[in-house]
Amino acid sequence: MSVKKCDYEIIFGTPQTNYDKTYEYTRYNTKITFFVNENGSKIFFNRKKDSIEKFQTGTFFKEPIRRLYLINTLRYSKILSHQLCTVKIDNKEYQNIKNPITTIFPTENLSSVPSALANDKMITDLIEHFTLDNTKMTVLNNYLLALGYQNSPSEQFMHFWMAFNGMYGKLKREILRQKRLSTRTYVSENAELKNWRTCFDYDVPDCLFKSQNGWNEINKSNAHDIFKEIINLDEIQEISNVSQFNDSEIQHEISNLLVDKYEEITSISNSFGYLILRMAYYARCDLFHGSKKIHLFSVDTYSRNKVYSFLNVIFKDYLAKQFLDIFINNVLPDKVTSKLEQFI
Repeated sequence: MSVKKCDYEIIFGTPQTNYDKTYEYTRYNTKITFFVNENGSKIFFNRKKDSIEKFQTGTFFKEPIRRLYLINTLRYSKILSHQLCTVKIDNKEYQNIKNPITTIFPTENLSSVPSALANDKMITDLIEHFTLDNTKMTVLNNYLLALGYQNSPSEQFMHFWMAFNGMYGKLKREILRQKRLSTRTYVSENAELKNWRTCFDYDVPDCLFKSQNGWNEINKSNAHDIFKEIINLDEIQEISNVSQFNDSEIQHEISNLLVDKYEEITSISNSFGYLILRMAYYARCDLFHGSKKIHLFSVDTYSRNKVYSFLNVIFKDYLAKQFLDIFINNVLPDKVTSKLEQFI
């Protein structure tokens, strides 16, 4: 006896005559199609007929909507805000159906999602391999959540850092897999995994300190004095994205400042390494450790928010590019393989 099938539609917002884009994926041999538009979107598929009550409790109602949220966020930098939707089953319409998905985003509108993430290749890969409990989605979710906190620099930095942390963990596991080493073997040799922070690369000249020993032995006691001087450099105020480091005098200024302050460092090839690794790490410790002082009110010349805001500018572009390369294009940064021989 054949199972009767029918068409299903889940409609959010205003039904559109023309949609911006169509995406699809297959679940349990059922092709699910998304028709998306900033003002209204629709999910369509054909499967066995259920009552509206049974359909609302099943995964074919909930899981496609999760993916629609992700598509909407990446394409439009905007969270799907509709609390109600319309469901059609075999052309019978059910209105004011409660949206089963909630979100922890603090606002509906995010700061602009970079083009490295808001592209069709990225979106297609994510909806086809959508799993909530994998590293890829953990990193991406923290990154997108950070974009929702554009008015709270400390919260934004916290989620950017967690995305960064998950990303270099992914690199570590991938290299260990390639070299057929167990995590236990590697950790026993490098318990704190300090070196993995230096595995990241970017479209600027070599971002590592030329003296690795000097890097590891920098005195923490005057770190905030250094940050204070860096954050108040005139050139800092002009930086709005990472690419400006290529043309800015800021790298030269920061490099000179670090060489003057630290006897261990005789040369720095690029100040980006200091900002993305050391400065961000200390800022993270200030924010995450319960034993640290909380600065609710700071002098403007060196406020914690000023530091977070600057680091957020760097992280936004940097992490977007790294995510695309590592998780979608499966391209490991060159420094990962070049540094590996020194670590193992």
